[in-house]
Amino acid sequence: MNKRHAMKFLLVVLVAAAAPALAWGPVSHIALTYEAGAKNGFPVSSDLVGAYLAGSTEPDIGLDDGKSEDYGTYHSENFAKAMENVAQSKKSPDREILLARAAGIRSHLAGDSAAHGKAGYAEAKKMFHGNQTGLPNHTTNELVVDMIMYDRNKEALKKQSLNFIDVDTLIEVRKEFTRMTGHELANNRDQLKKELLNHKALVLTELSIAHHLSTSDPLKLKQMKEEYSDLDEGTTDGNGANKAIARISEQAKPSEDLSKFKTGNKGFQIKNYLENSLLAKSAQALERGALKLTKSAIIRDSLQNFASGKVEAARNKAFVNFGVNLLNKNLTFKQAVFLAGKATSGYPNDAAQKLAYLEIEAEALKSQRDKALADYNNRPWWKFWLIFTFSDKKKYEQLELQYQAKLREIEQTHSQIAAAKAALPDSDADYAAAVVECTTSNVVCNSAAPSLEELQAAVAAAYKKYVAASEAQDQARIKEAEQELLEARERIKAAMPQ
Repeated sequence: MNKRHAMKFLLVVLVAAAAPALAWGPVSHIALTYEAGAKNGFPVSSDLVGAYLAGSTEPDIGLDDGKSEDYGTYHSENFAKAMENVAQSKKSPDREILLARAAGIRSHLAGDSAAHGKAGYAEAKKMFHGNQTGLPNHTTNELVVDMIMYDRNKEALKKQSLNFIDVDTLIEVRKEFTRMTGHELANNRDQLKKELLNHKALVLTELSIAHHLSTSDPLKLKQMKEEYSDLDEGTTDGNGANKAIARISEQAKPSEDLSKFKTGNKGFQIKNYLENSLLAKSAQALERGALKLTKSAIIRDSLQNFASGKVEAARNKAFVNFGVNLLNKNLTFKQAVFLAGKATSGYPNDAAQKLAYLEIEAEALKSQRDKALADYNNRPWWKFWLIFTFSDKKKYEQLELQYQAKLREIEQTHSQIAAAKAALPDSDADYAAAVVECTTSNVVCNSAAPSLEELQAAVAAAYKKYVAASEAQDQARIKEAEQELLEARERIKAAMPQ
């Protein structure tokens, strides 16, 4: 796998992972289905778990670009029934494999039922106290949860196989679905084959990235888990992993002929082994290729530049940047999130939010500078060429300049915020004094005193609102409160005798 091909492949898969219609990502579906089985019993035997787990991802086939005309078809009870009908026409073990796959589809639907909609975890979860990150919230949550769910099931999932559906069997099931429902499906074999390959690539890539993070960057995984500590219970109405597991367990009723199935067919065992070993090799090749390349800062920059030129949607660019940042061991999880958003969308307009971004950038630069300085000070003897090039020293000096420039930018932003606060209007004490004077010395004012007091209270309230908005650096609220304060002052001026 050459560098450009590896970058292009990883880019395609990351963009595919940004599909907005999902409730759980593919790795989460596998992990949730496995956890439900481990906790309450699998509906299939160990010989069939590979098809069961792969089936739990397959309703999302065709969602590589974020949409599929078959979404409603694959996410339906009728499609699972159509698959079971086709299974009855097969000989063992193909019959049992297809029935296990149908059970996996039902597990997918049950898991989704706990996570779809605005109350679902992927939609409702807000990172870092809801601060603006510049990343697509839903799909970013899905990818992070995929990484966490793999890590907590890593030892078990490493021992499992994934037996994905083939295109001819899929076409058989689609035709049976049409017969059952009367809903005509187009069965373009080449298109369906492409969708199956893309789906398989997405699942394997996410598994590979998750495994890479789990084994190579456990600190980042720890930070991710801390930020997503509400994953099990969910953020609203308990719509987290626990509810998904419970619903999968309710749906996954053990079938005696499937749970006790053991194949004595050596040909099937050899075929199954070869297919799954090839899948394992695909994941290994990815680790040796794209993942290995992303360890290089030069390649990471190239991939992000490649994404800028090839990816059109801003949300997908942000997602690619985030995926690349996740693989950068020099970044914390928080830095990976905010720097990906900033690289795509720039700084927020709000000065206080911009300051938060700048401080995160400075933190990342300081860490890189300190590492470069340590590398320079502890230069190993065998890197003799550095005596002549001083590239390690130049790297440190460049990072130091960038860090100091970022500190100056932070100082300037602090000054802007302070200046905005200093620009607050004088208090409305003069208006209050005028009201008091008027009501005590003027008959006309005295008769209108209650009205004037109410108007003065309105001025005071508008002023407080203006101060609060200014301190929060909320431009929209500042403008609104400023207008309200101006109108309240005009009303009280108009009410006082000339």
